[in-house]
Amino acid sequence: SSNNGTNAKIGVIEFSGGDNNQAAIIQAVGDNTWGTDDYPGRLEFYTTADSANTPTERLRITSAGNVSIQNDSGKFTAGAGDDLLLYHDGSQSYIAGDDIRITNKAVSETQAKFLANGTVELYHNNSKKIETTSSGVTVTGTVTADGFSGSSTSDNTAKAWVNFNG
Repeated sequence: SSNNGTNAKIGVIEFSGGDNNQAAIIQAVGDNTWGTDDYPGRLEFYTTADSANTPTERLRITSAGNVSIQNDSGKFTAGAGDDLLLYHDGSQSYIAGDDIRITNKAVSETQAKFLANGTVELYHNNSKKIETTSSGVTVTGTVTADGFSGSSTSDNTAKAWVNFNG
């Protein structure tokens, strides 16, 4: 009905033990003012932590389709061993894992790899162009820079100093 709206409970599924203590709740709530043929709603998911007795909202799906973890200590995890973590700690955002790869949408072209030992690899057209190592950086291809100066040594290896201004 049109008297429902922002934050009005529409429906609740409650999971309780025999003693009626709530372990978890899923509830539908009005997400904005309702009007004729306009009924925005959201789903809220609550769980009770170990050593607690009151459910806390953990996840929300809004009428806009946004999925939100409702606290700064919550983490989205994926993988059988929770191998991938996405979270925000209140100050900074994190993507955490031991082998993270960024690819195109078709997953047919690697764009970057972030590996467990600290190695970072950057790709262009699926070809590795930059790799960080414990001793520095390896670049494949041409480096173009403003303010470049350098010299050659007797074994034809180059010593370069790069000065970036502006």
